[in-house]
Amino acid sequence: MPFDLSHFRSLTTLKIDRVPLSQVKGLLSIQQQITKLSALRCVRTIRELIIENVEEKRCGVHLTTGSPILRPRSGSGVEKWRVTAMAKLTENRMVVQPWHSLQILNLSHNKVTHLDDSLQVLPVLRELNLSHNTIQLLEVQFLCLPSLQKLNLAHNAIKRIIDGKNVLETVTSLNLSHNRLHSLDGLSAFVSVTALNLNYNLVGSKKDLHRIMKLRQLNTLCLQGNPISSSQSSRLLLLAQFLHKSRDIQLDGEAISEREQSKITSYKNRYGDDPDEWPLVQSVIRQPDSSSHSNSSSGDAGADDESDPFAESRPRPLSG
Repeated sequence: MPFDLSHFRSLTTLKIDRVPLSQVKGLLSIQQQITKLSALRCVRTIRELIIENVEEKRCGVHLTTGSPILRPRSGSGVEKWRVTAMAKLTENRMVVQPWHSLQILNLSHNKVTHLDDSLQVLPVLRELNLSHNTIQLLEVQFLCLPSLQKLNLAHNAIKRIIDGKNVLETVTSLNLSHNRLHSLDGLSAFVSVTALNLNYNLVGSKKDLHRIMKLRQLNTLCLQGNPISSSQSSRLLLLAQFLHKSRDIQLDGEAISEREQSKITSYKNRYGDDPDEWPLVQSVIRQPDSSSHSNSSSGDAGADDESDPFAESRPRPLSG
């Protein structure tokens, strides 16, 4: 039985769970006031929720080009961005209005297989949760949003990051745990990330360690369940790499201990300042094809996506 949302004129938070979108009516009438939207177990593509449920018939068409006549509300940079996004997403004589208020979008536990350009009509979106879907490629171009800060893509099937030379300057929290990443090529697009969760992937090469090192703002890193962090020696090497660059980091929920600091100092005195020159490197860093991928949920799974959609990206409290 269809449910009409147009009666709820003051609604700002909406949760749809296990309800076919075809039964949800009147979303357009409240689109501009929604600040938090959750659609769980009812979505196959991002577009069907963000675009197809709020389409309007075009009010005017340019006589020469046939493109929609768009009138920005102001001359600000954000408004120009909104207009551009609207123009790109105009199809079949329909106009798509940007979601001017939506700040938090939770599309976890669905059947989404890919990102798409419908995200471009979310100019003020700060948090995006797409965990527990079946996404295979992380295409950075679709995430170039002016306000996005937290991105949760845990529990998907992501094998590659495709940056296309795009840079995300606003994203500070990135959760890619429980995926199938062999390589971190493309991770450099997340230039402002401070908290990175890579638990339970297939990361195992020294090249990927150096790709992580290039994230200049990073201060919290989770690597459990990867070949690169399979032993205590691996942890020592990772910490040494960051200390070598005069950077401090919280690794897998724990800061460096005095004992670990002492061991790293001992290695430096014996083999030199550069951790890449230590014999420990060859015994620790293994190529991913010699490892096995664990999908164990220990450490960061089991969080309630709706009550706290980004809980998985948060590190555990410091021990001691």
